[in-house]
Amino acid sequence: LGPGGLRATIESVRQFTDLIRAENQGVPLVLLGHSWGSLMAQMIINTHSSDYDAVVLTGTAYRTFGDMNGGDLNKGYANPHEWLSRDPAVAKDFADDPKDFVADTIKLFGLIDALRLLGKPAKNLEHDIPLLIMIGSEDSLGGEKSVAKLASDYVTRSGLTDVEAIVYPG
Repeated sequence: LGPGGLRATIESVRQFTDLIRAENQGVPLVLLGHSWGSLMAQMIINTHSSDYDAVVLTGTAYRTFGDMNGGDLNKGYANPHEWLSRDPAVAKDFADDPKDFVADTIKLFGLIDALRLLGKPAKNLEHDIPLLIMIGSEDSLGGEKSVAKLASDYVTRSGLTDVEAIVYPG
């Protein structure tokens, strides 16, 4: 993650948000977070939901032990990187990419920043924003139960009134 770790990365996203807002005044801004980015997006909207007009989380999970896989996302699959897509060509292209990596949170981020990824939707968010959550039914980060719990907590804990979770088969 570089100097400052996860906290600095999240602050960089917030600074980028400020730049986008300044250059595009009056245009709705949607925060889209995928996979690791969706975990950071959850952290950001916990404290700065008013910075965005809507949020989309894909390939996401409820950020607690037991609800999120923080280890080997390929576990249970026959081939390396199979978890990325049901299209075998995607896994092959990823494996052939010189910037390929193993998605092991603790090894990638270190124990402290890995633990910082944990959390729940905040109680009573400052801004009621529409939230769309989308995953594939075989997503290895969280899965259907994890996403159902996440969507439910955004309504019951956070007070959001427009929350939709879509699980795509396969």
